[in-house]
Amino acid sequence: MQKEASQIQQEVQHLFSPNPLPKPLADPLNLLRPVVAFLIAIQLLLGIGLLVFGLEQGTAELLIQAGVLFVAPAFLVVVYALALPKQTTNIFYLRSFKKDASSYRIRELLEVVLGRGYRLSGIRDPRKRVPHFLKPLFLVPMMLAYAGSKYLNLEAKEDWKARLWRSLADAKGVVLDLRDLTEFVIEEIELVLVSMQPDRILFIVQNEHEFAQLKNSLANKGVAVAPLSHVVVWDEAIPGNEEQFASRCQTYCQQLPGHVAGLAVSAAPLIQAFVKSTHALRLETASAWAQYAVGIAMLFALSSVSGETDRLGEWPWLGFVLGTLVVLQLALLLNHFVGVVKKMRMARRFNPAYKLHLRADLMKGLGLGLLLIVMAAGLVFAGIRHIYTGYLDRAEQVRFETSYRTLELITMDAFLSGGPAIVDAQTLLEALGPSSASPFKLNGTNLDMVNSPGSIWVAVPQTETEKATLGFSWAGMKIAPRCTPETLSKLEQEFEADSWVYENCLMNGH
Repeated sequence: MQKEASQIQQEVQHLFSPNPLPKPLADPLNLLRPVVAFLIAIQLLLGIGLLVFGLEQGTAELLIQAGVLFVAPAFLVVVYALALPKQTTNIFYLRSFKKDASSYRIRELLEVVLGRGYRLSGIRDPRKRVPHFLKPLFLVPMMLAYAGSKYLNLEAKEDWKARLWRSLADAKGVVLDLRDLTEFVIEEIELVLVSMQPDRILFIVQNEHEFAQLKNSLANKGVAVAPLSHVVVWDEAIPGNEEQFASRCQTYCQQLPGHVAGLAVSAAPLIQAFVKSTHALRLETASAWAQYAVGIAMLFALSSVSGETDRLGEWPWLGFVLGTLVVLQLALLLNHFVGVVKKMRMARRFNPAYKLHLRADLMKGLGLGLLLIVMAAGLVFAGIRHIYTGYLDRAEQVRFETSYRTLELITMDAFLSGGPAIVDAQTLLEALGPSSASPFKLNGTNLDMVNSPGSIWVAVPQTETEKATLGFSWAGMKIAPRCTPETLSKLEQEFEADSWVYENCLMNGH
């Protein structure tokens, strides 16, 4: 079989020579799957690294930054689980672009009936595509907009017919929506009838009469439709049509061959005019990469500018753009989530096994995303709590030092007023006013600060040439004020020369 396929490919390449074999239709979502997985891994590694470094340094700001870094992968994990396909397209849905909105229900039902072994998709309306240079900038909105879209998600340019033919070789089946027969749809029908076996094709019509007319029209062009082809009618006005449609689609699915169709050499003449030359393909690739480079440069520029919060004040439009982008992402994710729930309800009626598969993916994505969000919230809370505690400690220390200065002024006033030679703690406590307003309590000959590790000691004799002197301790640190030489001599008499009171005052002396 492999030898036969290789021979067919060589024959086809010879037919198109010197031009290369056409590429399959572009599949942005499938290409982005490894990119998103890489971004998730990088962001998680950065977050973990920042967390470990923050814990080692004991820096609250690093914990908050690590928490913020876990938010982005949480969002991407949900998108990765719910929006990105897990396989290449193997059932193609071909239709008129004008029927995109009305065919969405049909495609949802087909996806449910086909189940997890198949992926249904088709060519996206060129007017609904995201330009290459915007894809890096709007990566998440683009993925959510393309996934489960009414406008499908495969892309091609003017060589669409050649690329479709190449993609059909890797397909197991094709669904042809014949409810609006445009010129392009007729071309697609002719290509599919030549490229695919009859049991791989499912025709969707509005009524049997229109299908008979199409068969006659194609017969006049020399294209025959097999008499035993799968044909289903879609008309929501007919009672029970949805159940009948699902039943016939299940029959079609059960009769699909397990292997792909392979390259159809007989269809080569139909696509000959759509095959691009090597030079044209190189120019197209270079143009695409140039646009991606512009998009990535715009993304880095926006990231660097948005990181400067002062710029948001200068450029209010930037804050508006960033806010709008976040809201857009959340709205698209919610819309996709609602779409998944609707498919689950539909699967309950027509394919219960697929419902379990959808629910497992949903729980997996939401569970991992929620876990990362909880981790992020926990780190941010821990960082903020640490900063808040630090501010409280600093405020308490400032309060203590302020009260200390107040006490110092009281002792100075006592000296200037001819007060006692030694101002004791009780006198100071009474001078501070009502005990309810005082941050101090009496503890022997010292004043201890209420609900804090600080205390004040007072035992300094005064003369006409000396100022009253206080000392205080805070959280185990013993601190003394600056003292005059006269005060130091008095302290040396009152305390031992090697005491911490004397040593601290001596260090601060002048």
